[in-house]
Amino acid sequence: MKLETTQDKNTSTTTCAVSLAVRDGKTGALRGLTSGTSVVTTKPGDKSARSQGIEGAVQGATRGLPKFVKP
Repeated sequence: MKLETTQDKNTSTTTCAVSLAVRDGKTGALRGLTSGTSVVTTKPGDKSARSQGIEGAVQGATRGLPKFVKP
């Protein structure tokens, strides 16, 4: 996971990137990689930006899981 926040006078921008590796439970072989990113723009000092950024990136990464996970 990579999480960065930049600020100027009027806005705060938080960017998050998450990567997930899907491995076989028995062999440990890599079955696939998926990733997600998010950008959250808020007022400076808004403490929710961090959690919103992480949540958005994780949601994006998990959208790719059905390609690699078979029931």
